[in-house]
Amino acid sequence: MDVTTSSDGGGLPYNKVWFGSATGTDVLASNTPLVDGITYYVEAANLSDPNNSNYRQSITRLAVQAFVTPADISVALPVLSFDENSTTNTFTVVLDQSPGPENVVIDISSSDTNIINVSDTRLTFTSSDWNVTRTIDIIPVNNDITDGTKQVSLTIDVNDDLSNDCYDAFEPLVRIVTIIDDENAGYTLGPIVGSLLEASAQTASFPVVLTAKPQSNVYVNIAIQDLTEVVGSTAQLTFLPANWNVPQDVFLSDVDEFIVDGDQTTSIIASIDASSNPAFKDLSNQSISVVTVDNDVSGILLSSIDNLTSENGDTGAFGIRLATKPTSVVRIALSSSNVGEGTVQSFVEFDSTNWDVVQAITVTGIDDIPPISDGAVDYKINIDSINTTDTDYSTLDISSVEGVSFINQDNDAPGIFVKVVNDDSSTDEFGSTVRIQFELLAQPTIGNDVTIPLSIIGATDEVIFLDSSITISNENWNNSSLNEIVITGVDDKVIDGDQKITLVTGDPTSGDALYNAMNALSVADIDIVNEDNDKAGINVSAPSSVSEDLTSTKIDVSLDTEVLSDVIINISVADPTELSVDIKKLTYTTLNGSLSQSITVTGVDDFLLDGPIASAIVFTVDPVFSENAYAILNPVEVLIINEDNEKDQDSDEIPDKKDNCVLIYNPDQIDSDNDGVGDVCDDDIDGDGVLNSVETSDKTDPLNPCSFIFTSISRPVSAFIDCDNDGVPNPIDLDDDNDGILDSEELTLDDDSDGFPNYLDLDSDNDNCLDVTESGNVDYNFDGILGGDQVVVDAKGLVLNHNGYNGTLDKDFNGIQDFREKGGPIKIIEQPASKIEIVIGARLSIFVKASSFGSKEYQWQVNTQGASGLTSRNFSWINISDDTIYKGTKTETLYISNATPNMEGWKYRVIVDNACYVCSDQVISEESELIISPFFIPNAFSPDGDGVNDTWVIDGLSRYASNKISIYSRWEEKVYEVNDYQNDWNGVSNTSSGMDRLPEGTYFYYIDFGPDVKPERGYVYIKRRTR
Repeated sequence: MDVTTSSDGGGLPYNKVWFGSATGTDVLASNTPLVDGITYYVEAANLSDPNNSNYRQSITRLAVQAFVTPADISVALPVLSFDENSTTNTFTVVLDQSPGPENVVIDISSSDTNIINVSDTRLTFTSSDWNVTRTIDIIPVNNDITDGTKQVSLTIDVNDDLSNDCYDAFEPLVRIVTIIDDENAGYTLGPIVGSLLEASAQTASFPVVLTAKPQSNVYVNIAIQDLTEVVGSTAQLTFLPANWNVPQDVFLSDVDEFIVDGDQTTSIIASIDASSNPAFKDLSNQSISVVTVDNDVSGILLSSIDNLTSENGDTGAFGIRLATKPTSVVRIALSSSNVGEGTVQSFVEFDSTNWDVVQAITVTGIDDIPPISDGAVDYKINIDSINTTDTDYSTLDISSVEGVSFINQDNDAPGIFVKVVNDDSSTDEFGSTVRIQFELLAQPTIGNDVTIPLSIIGATDEVIFLDSSITISNENWNNSSLNEIVITGVDDKVIDGDQKITLVTGDPTSGDALYNAMNALSVADIDIVNEDNDKAGINVSAPSSVSEDLTSTKIDVSLDTEVLSDVIINISVADPTELSVDIKKLTYTTLNGSLSQSITVTGVDDFLLDGPIASAIVFTVDPVFSENAYAILNPVEVLIINEDNEKDQDSDEIPDKKDNCVLIYNPDQIDSDNDGVGDVCDDDIDGDGVLNSVETSDKTDPLNPCSFIFTSISRPVSAFIDCDNDGVPNPIDLDDDNDGILDSEELTLDDDSDGFPNYLDLDSDNDNCLDVTESGNVDYNFDGILGGDQVVVDAKGLVLNHNGYNGTLDKDFNGIQDFREKGGPIKIIEQPASKIEIVIGARLSIFVKASSFGSKEYQWQVNTQGASGLTSRNFSWINISDDTIYKGTKTETLYISNATPNMEGWKYRVIVDNACYVCSDQVISEESELIISPFFIPNAFSPDGDGVNDTWVIDGLSRYASNKISIYSRWEEKVYEVNDYQNDWNGVSNTSSGMDRLPEGTYFYYIDFGPDVKPERGYVYIKRRTR
């Protein structure tokens, strides 16, 4: 309750004293809680203690009835359900009543700061801003994890220890806040990159990636719906929480099924495995399609096995098969172009089980009837017709299929017979040979040989043939083993397929007229095939492992053959987060096709604690710009281990490279001063340049960059420090605490040893009087900051618009600025005596004793208007100064000289002030009154030692400081004499009368009071007790 009083004549307010009843017998303490509806009583008084003898009060006592309104808080909460990425969720808090002189502190907390935080965790309401609505932001933590909808408690509660007791009954307000996850579990496929062509090296691929981070592994199953058309590189992909957003490729390759089925579209279905993270496992399947272009064309493939027959019945052979798989039986009719020279079976059949198996068809030579010496005769075995229900084969143009050529050798003399040993007419590039033998059908005339010119045509570089002719001697005319030539296959390192070479026989010459008359057509030519052993292939050397420390390995790449045209190998990295290559393409030409080329593979540091990872380097032949034999190769993959360099020595799941404290477990990675060193191992946590250990010994706060002793700074300041939060960092700010005093005046000292240098301390001397006030500046809301609630500073951090920075005060002129000099309230611990007796001619003294931090100033006052009325506070008090009467008017002891009876009733008091402490009022002492005791001279006393009237006591004598008393006997003999009598004469003589103890009887006195005072004469009787 607020009751105002007037002030006394000296301008000082009266005290308000409260009582629980109208009688004024029960004084209420200042912190007594009031009860609703009860009447209390108050009076104005000069002192706060009614039991003090100098207490003076007002004539009337005011009755006041208390109406206690319960303290309450208004909280306006928002919608308590919002998205994780929301930024506009606020609520307001305001008090319903003023808290009076005590503050109300409200704590606001989240039960899980990993889900939501609040912009202010503590609100302080004062009597000046209790009705100012505060807005608090609810800040959801937007993570990238699929963690679903979450709930957290928001608690708003009064801090009882720091708040007005009227708010203790406020029940904590707890509300459940629902945070809706903005990470929706999902995954994406595609698009398809590349295309598939049967029997080619072309590949296709598609990426798979998650759309949100899972809390545990997610497994994506890959199911290809037609494995007769497409095969994949994997049946399952694994996504970890660490690589969820790294696309993983599924590589696709064609299957050549040798069926003319046209282009085929194959569906690939992706599904989430049931063992995956729960947020993902129920996701719907997704599909993507790839087209495989058909390369299959129906056809009949013929090949020569042995092209020689003879009229002796020798047989030759050829091979036949289908080019593609038929849908039904295919019957192929065969015929000879000259049945008089050679015959063949009438048909051959193929079906879906043997279509690609070469069937060897025998061709039989026919003898002339009648015999005719017709030499070697050429003929062919041809395709006559195709009978099938397979539409591709039934419509095949058989004229496009060229028959197989044969030679039927004559068995009629004279003649020359040629045969291939073992019917093997094939050499190969491994160096195998064909042996060809000659014999005559009749012996030449005596002494004559037969010479046959020889040559080869076709791929002559495929074989070695050194003979230009063969001579059959007369004596060996029918011994073929002695008439043999050899043709050897040669390896050319080129993929050129099987190459045909023909041994050509020329016109025979001989002394025998019959043989000499023969021509080249009379001798068979032999077809030979040099089988190619060269196959397209890519050789890669075995690499060593690499590491995330950027170590490298070399891979040598070479081709299995020389090339006839360019071969381009594209190099890709399956996981570029693990490996990198220095070259993306290798080109082999006819000039360097036989040479090895190298690439360098380097480990990539992914800053993940993922252990050693095997990643593939993929070598893919460009299918368009490369030699055909290589263009159809499948990609070659080489796995390389990338050793992880992310160590975790403290097992906090933070890689050492990212860990701000490598050796100490600290998963929260708190770094208060943002210096890159975590708090748990930072020897200067707050970055103020003072070691934690030093701050402990200095008794400063190692977690507060604004709490330190300046002289203890031993290292560079690492934190961004703005102690007054005005947006201007301390190194630039000229007033780091915004108290209106320049830092240069406050200095770096810590006068009160509280751990905060003066220039950061709002109360440098720790006397509970803020520096802004002690420097003479304004502080409207008593927060220690110059001005009011809205603080505006300039670029140098100086508070604008409130006339600060005008110097500081030293009100007691002791050379110490008041804000640095500890002061405190004045307390009088010894009041002056309430009565001081006037002693004529003596020096009186009035003493007061006061205590306070800092200096004390005294000012004695006098009130000369007497004691009439209820209280002397009704009259004028006048400051006094040192003069002929008063000394010590500004000290704790006032001296009064030459007090006279006219000063009886004058009252004195002293005002005690602490000039260097402006936060408390001056204190007024109790009053001291000058009095004159009544003057009375007794005419008898009894100095018998019984404690009653043992000395001659003259009341009021003390007012005469220079008195002199003389005592005489009846015989006018002086028996006692003294100056400044102290009422202590006990009837003993102090003269030379010879009688120490004066006898009972009558004595005469003479009292001299000093100048200008009439002396007194009289008698006094000494009464002795009879023993």
